[in-house]
Amino acid sequence: MNRIRFVILISAAASASVAQAQLFQPRYREDPSHPVHTITIARDVPMPKRMLSFGQSETAAEAVGAATSGGAGIGLAVAGAFKPSAGNYFGVPESVRSEFAAAIQKSGKFAVKNQGSADAELRLEVGGYGFESSAPFARKLNPVLSVRAELVRRDGKVAWKFAKSVNHLNSDIPAVLPEEIRSNPEVGVNALRVAARVIAQKAAEILQK
Repeated sequence: MNRIRFVILISAAASASVAQAQLFQPRYREDPSHPVHTITIARDVPMPKRMLSFGQSETAAEAVGAATSGGAGIGLAVAGAFKPSAGNYFGVPESVRSEFAAAIQKSGKFAVKNQGSADAELRLEVGGYGFESSAPFARKLNPVLSVRAELVRRDGKVAWKFAKSVNHLNSDIPAVLPEEIRSNPEVGVNALRVAARVIAQKAAEILQK
């Protein structure tokens, strides 16, 4: 199997994972015996060990050559062009946490507390993150992000679950050039922050229903 075809197959597998995550968006149903008015957001946001990147013509060979599978969502491939190492997350944990806090606070559904006790804790986890192109030889890369959330009450019961992914199919998330990310990593940080905002706003919208 040649490398280009292998990249396309990886893309297809990731798209399938994204489609599955998009379906997991149940409504929040409040339990009158355990009302939730205030929440905190867990400071620890678990991350996959490696970032995702594939489909871009200049880095496809390196990405496929280092392809691995992530245990928590989308298939992952290490991109040689960005030289990512374990722990290099482009600020994703901070972006996901801050965007969820802002979106939920703005919605008025719950009051978000930075510290102290609350009625429930929102636990966030990133299943996959990185960059992909919309076609095997497209120049620009789109941020890819998959987030899962659980709202856990003080009694330990999960009151609400949510999962959503974004990729190149989301037209409201800007694409960037790989050389821009190489020369200024903050470009990648900002692109993934926008992706986190889109996911957080969707979560807040569902909580309001």
